[in-house]
Amino acid sequence: SLSEQMEKVRSLEVELYTQASSLGEMNTAMEMLKLEKSHLSKQLERKTIECDELAKSHLSKLNQIKEKEDEMLTQQEEIHSLKRRLQEQDTKQRPLVGENEFLQQRLA
Repeated sequence: SLSEQMEKVRSLEVELYTQASSLGEMNTAMEMLKLEKSHLSKQLERKTIECDELAKSHLSKLNQIKEKEDEMLTQQEEIHSLKRRLQEQDTKQRPLVGENEFLQQRLA
């Protein structure tokens, strides 16, 4: 009957409107998610740059520390070498001091 068909048409119109409304909400949600994704991508990019800069800074500091350690090792080696030379000179001079005293005693 015509009234039943009109009722079906209205029912389908309501369902169509509901689905269209639901689709609109989904589109809005999708747009919000896209904006959030864009925001998070930018944040990630900034943080990645910050981390890279921090890593470069730490690496630079580590290299400076390594250079200082190398300088200190070189200085320690020089000090050790100088001490060795002083000991050698001291050892060479000791017998001469002894001879000096011996000669002075003979002359006295």
